[in-house]
Amino acid sequence: MKKNVWKNVGIVLVVIVFFAVLFFSISGFGKQSETDIKEKIRAELSYMDDSILSMSYQLTGVNLADYIIMKEQESSSNSNEQSNEQSGQSNTSSSEEQSSTSSSEGQKSKENVQSDSSESNVKFSLKEQSTLDTTKNNTVDWETLRFDTELLYSSWTSFLVDLHATQNVKNEDILAFSAEMDNLMIKVKEENKNDALIVLSNLYSYIPLYAENILTEQTKQVNLYRTKSCILTCSVLVEQEKWEEIPPQMAKAQEYFSSIVSQTLTNENMQNKLNKSYVLLNELNSAIALKDREVFYVKYENLMENMQYLDFS
Repeated sequence: MKKNVWKNVGIVLVVIVFFAVLFFSISGFGKQSETDIKEKIRAELSYMDDSILSMSYQLTGVNLADYIIMKEQESSSNSNEQSNEQSGQSNTSSSEEQSSTSSSEGQKSKENVQSDSSESNVKFSLKEQSTLDTTKNNTVDWETLRFDTELLYSSWTSFLVDLHATQNVKNEDILAFSAEMDNLMIKVKEENKNDALIVLSNLYSYIPLYAENILTEQTKQVNLYRTKSCILTCSVLVEQEKWEEIPPQMAKAQEYFSSIVSQTLTNENMQNKLNKSYVLLNELNSAIALKDREVFYVKYENLMENMQYLDFS
């Protein structure tokens, strides 16, 4: 009898251990999956950040790159040599007609070689360009923007699935982004610069919203997204010449960014970039009173160029 009792107890213990191991395995798997999704969303938010801002730069004519690559044909020295040889040929004595004819045929052959050489002798150099390319104000590259919009749309399809999977973002906030994406497609297709810029600003405003719900432990990154969103809104108001509406947005940007600066970073290089961005943000704020588009964008470009290297995620 006792033997059967101990046997039953053993079976019960085995079953308990089995289900305990199964429970902890499933729990561990669930946590790992949730971590993976959040990490993927973090990367997707970063991509959205870069893409939307880049498209807004194209519409406003801002260049974050200080230099562009120029391709040049290096053929001047070859042309001089060819000219000298032809000059020497013209001074040849007329009595040596056969020799001159032979020399002429050889010269034609040499010219062909020089022509081929000049085509292959290409020189690349860096050309400095201004912060604000005013020639782009009315000449937007809509073909590139259409391509970028399609890429953004494709990325969003995957992104929204991940947002739904976390169940941390309201469904209406996801649908609202999709609706704005549709608006962007329409405005870019119509080549409507001002409306397209407004839609891009609306789209960017959802990045800090999503980050707030997903990256709950990364408040510095969330506030960085909030800061950029306010600054982008300021650029939209500049395009509309609504200077009186800019100060409230700039005040929000300074408030969000100040909360980041108040926290000391262990990374000295990142701390230096953070401090520099804070100074540049104040410089941008001081430019508002001038109500000058070009002055604003010079300081805007300097700030955004420095901010693109800030990442706290």
